[in-house]
Amino acid sequence: TLLPGLEPFSEPSGLINADIRAIEVYNGDLYVGGYGLDLPYSSRAVWDGVSWSGIGDTTTAGLVNALAVVGDYLYMGGTTIAVDNVGSTLYNFVRWNLSTNEFDTTLTDANGEVKAFAVSGTDLIIGGSFTEIGGLTASYIAKYNGGIFSTLGSGLNNTCRALTVYN
Repeated sequence: TLLPGLEPFSEPSGLINADIRAIEVYNGDLYVGGYGLDLPYSSRAVWDGVSWSGIGDTTTAGLVNALAVVGDYLYMGGTTIAVDNVGSTLYNFVRWNLSTNEFDTTLTDANGEVKAFAVSGTDLIIGGSFTEIGGLTASYIAKYNGGIFSTLGSGLNNTCRALTVYN
């Protein structure tokens, strides 16, 4: 078996030499992020149970460390992740609109690599090697509620590589 909710699908193939760093399941589709995917899909792809497809411009390499779904958006964290629909390069923190299948270019980037996500309700907790994200000074960790970035206390003393939510 793969993951709960993917039982009816055949086993995904084509990622033999991939460095997969993130997996997210949404509406029965399996999203993967990483580096060197053994497909023509660069650093991000989606498996619909039958075949793989790319997410956005599939010519940009980059690295995806983290994936998370909040609302109608698939958030991706890493380095040089994508090129949007109008040719602007997006870097470390981007989101893909799952309804329109386009990158949202309104987000302000992080000034360092994004390495981890955790979802708490409708908030996205973001960790990495950044000291600024969304125009906000934040030491390696921040919260995004879909419209506003905020700090979490005084932040961390060094790079954040993993996150989870504890209630």
